[in-house]
Amino acid sequence: MAEGSKTYLLQLELSLNCFVSTYCWGFLAEFRAYAYYISKHGLKRNGQGKSAVCMVTSMNRISTWDIHEGTMTWVSPVQEFYIELMTTLPEMHIVVTVDIRSTIKLWDCHNSEALATKRMVSSCQLLKAVITKDGPIVLIGDILGNLYIFRIPDLHLISEVNVFPFAIDELHCSPQKKWVFLIMKHPHVLTKVFYMSSLLRPTEFSDPVSTVLEFSLCKRAFWTPRREDRITLMSRNVPPSHTKFGIFDMKLEEIGNKVTIQGYLTASFSLAEHEGRPECFGVSDKDVFVCSTGSSLLLFDINGLCLQSFQYCPEMITRLCVI
Repeated sequence: MAEGSKTYLLQLELSLNCFVSTYCWGFLAEFRAYAYYISKHGLKRNGQGKSAVCMVTSMNRISTWDIHEGTMTWVSPVQEFYIELMTTLPEMHIVVTVDIRSTIKLWDCHNSEALATKRMVSSCQLLKAVITKDGPIVLIGDILGNLYIFRIPDLHLISEVNVFPFAIDELHCSPQKKWVFLIMKHPHVLTKVFYMSSLLRPTEFSDPVSTVLEFSLCKRAFWTPRREDRITLMSRNVPPSHTKFGIFDMKLEEIGNKVTIQGYLTASFSLAEHEGRPECFGVSDKDVFVCSTGSSLLLFDINGLCLQSFQYCPEMITRLCVI
């Protein structure tokens, strides 16, 4: 992509935050959450295709907005209970919400009533909607360390598995949804990777297929774009606070009639304290790492060699996205 195009798209992405306080200024007091894309087009330079976002309001309503026109296109009735989690599936124009009573609702953003509703037993911690080769699903992690997978659009429970003794803190699906990676941020609990097909086809697999990655104190994880089986983990030890990166390649293997997963450590490197304390990071498919350390961006290769650094003083980098 040309540099000018990258700059323009960045400006468009930044303008999305301004959208709430410009076109929607009259409703500003009602918004209490980030906007999620509900259209698969995103923001386009040439204006082709509709770009729409979805937001939850402080009045406990869900609304969708046309970015180009700055107009509300749909709004739900006021919900009885506070909505605490929301995600979207732009490919299907679907919104999924979870309220404080742990009730999951599926919305098509056209009708006033939800397409499907499901009540959970325990409180929800994480919510994600994805499209797999077996169809669209909702993944939910609860405070008891359980992972649930529901079918879209009827929210039929496909599978349930206990992953950790306590709440799942992070959930990351690989680019083509072959793997599900889960973190519980506890010094004595290691991360886990599940083979997605074993969760979606419980009749074909006697048990969910998973493995533990030997990488303690994991704080962040990032699947390499366009490389389905590679994931990078970031950890930080107690002082002296060295930040460590581990690059794992996942592989499906058969032992007899049993399918297993192996996670092979391909490379690892550490950053000393004086090199910064990365809070966010991303990886390109060329194995170039980008880290945000306060007001700086650092580029590394797979062996930890610093390729370049960028200073953004006096502003603080709070979010990083690599695509």
